Amino acid sequence: MKQKKSNQFKKDKKNLIAISKWYKPNKMFHKKIEELVYRSIKPHFFGQSVLEMGSADGVLTQYLIKHFRQTTCIDASPIYMKKIRKKFPQVLVEETLFETYKPTKQFDTIIMDHVLEHIRHPTNMLRKIKSWLPSKGKLIIIVPNAHSIHRLLGVQMGMLKKPTQLNQKDKKLGHCRVYTPTTLKKIISQAGGYKILEFSGILFKPLSNSQVEKFPKKVVEGFFELGKQFPQHCSELLVVLTHE
Repeated sequence: MKQKKSNQFKKDKKNLIAISKWYKPNKMFHKKIEELVYRSIKPHFFGQSVLEMGSADGVLTQYLIKHFRQTTCIDASPIYMKKIRKKFPQVLVEETLFETYKPTKQFDTIIMDHVLEHIRHPTNMLRKIKSWLPSKGKLIIIVPNAHSIHRLLGVQMGMLKKPTQLNQKDKKLGHCRVYTPTTLKKIISQAGGYKILEFSGILFKPLSNSQVEKFPKKVVEGFFELGKQFPQHCSELLVVLTHE
């Protein structure tokens, strides 16, 4: 069993490295989404230390270092970790899969930004992370929402059979699933020991990233504000957790 798990971890890391060779967040609409993510999660920052899981090449990291005395980034890609070290020499960096990470200390705030959809066994991961948080620490999770308007539109157009179906981009990015509000709450409940402080959405996105990024900034800001009224249909789900 251990050998099988070890082989799977090696395969996962190989796939993540392959993705990091072509995926450039700074050159995609992802950069704007990360700005909106930051604005949404900033009120929930707690304490002096933060662990960013899946930092990629630092789109969100650039904001975190302004708020925390100590920032730690972990990612399985040596390509991304090399970029983080170069951009932010003050950041502690560790190249590792999340499943094999063994921190030597706890973190006041832990951020899983577009990470949980990549994890094969998310409930086990959430159980593991509990020990990384102090009693009042916060775990902030952002994942794509299967009930986003643009995915529901895809179903109506026949591009998807159901909202939770993985599309070609999902598969290319290594997503294992797309969460609905119900399925996300379910794995949190199964993990046990967490209390939900906030469950909301980020960005009401009626069309794909490539289409929305062509809209004027004022329109995108309008979609961002609209998302606060229709969180269940936003493009991203945001949940903030702490210990029960």
